[in-house]
Amino acid sequence: MIYSVELSQFAIDDLVEIVDWYRDQRDGLDKEFTLAFEVVLRQIEINPLAFQVKFKQSRNVTMQRFPYKVVFKVFDNKIRVVGVIHHARNPRLIRKRLK
Repeated sequence: MIYSVELSQFAIDDLVEIVDWYRDQRDGLDKEFTLAFEVVLRQIEINPLAFQVKFKQSRNVTMQRFPYKVVFKVFDNKIRVVGVIHHARNPRLIRKRLK
């Protein structure tokens, strides 16, 4: 099955905040994060059902090298990314988005 991926406004806001933060930390680190995020999106797009179902039918993928997880839901042939959350953040943050 071919899946299309879309980012929620929450996910876009998360990404903007994360990329801005990494840009301030070290030159080029924002680009490294962006590449790592694109790899995760490709993994999700290829086989979203390979990832374990969590709260409210959401699934998540832990990013390599960066302490973030990408949370998404699958609807038929559409994948909706609902957030990019730091491991240290309270999981209730994402639960509010899934209601």
